[in-house]
Amino acid sequence: MQKIDELFEASCLQFSVPLKSDNFHTYIPIEIYNDTHRFQFLIRKGKKSKILILAGQQRVYLTDDQIIRTILSMEDNETEWFLAQFISLYVGNGVQTTLELDKTKFTYTGLPSFPEERDILLFSDTNIKLSHFCFLLNFIFAKDQCWGKMSNTPNFEKKTLCKYISIIDYYHNASTYSKVFLKGLGYPVKYAQSSNYISTQKAFKEIDCVEKFDISYYL
Repeated sequence: MQKIDELFEASCLQFSVPLKSDNFHTYIPIEIYNDTHRFQFLIRKGKKSKILILAGQQRVYLTDDQIIRTILSMEDNETEWFLAQFISLYVGNGVQTTLELDKTKFTYTGLPSFPEERDILLFSDTNIKLSHFCFLLNFIFAKDQCWGKMSNTPNFEKKTLCKYISIIDYYHNASTYSKVFLKGLGYPVKYAQSSNYISTQKAFKEIDCVEKFDISYYL
């Protein structure tokens, strides 16, 4: 995050733009790789950072809601694989992944590549590889890990994970524990089908959702 901020500030200086401008954005190429795959993305940096998938001439941004919907729309074994990986990552059992930004390398803990490659269709009618999707998730987790350290917020990196785990488990497995947990956060659990998926932003806004989450129910 600090490196992204430095590159953004350099662009602002180059174009004589105030740092707090609402209308200025810069695009920063980023490469993410492990032992078997290497992918390129773009970071759209303004007041906030967004990672964009490059697919042909398209640049696609996925919200958490769209990521969860995408996973729930997959085959059962694929949805279950992602859920299992999120649980493993939550308890610290991820894999080492490398992110390269402006020729600087960063190592962090993330997901492995999906074992069987295939294309998936996003809401934007964009086809991407499953391994590409995994790397998108890995950037999100890397950003969370970095922000947690910078802001001195314990367990910040677990907030996105507990959101993914509980909602996917609730819709895919009709889990009683996930239902109780989500209801306690104010999530509208009466919508029992993934096609009626509601935005998670409000329910998971505060970091204390992690304190209320018991991962032992999923192990």
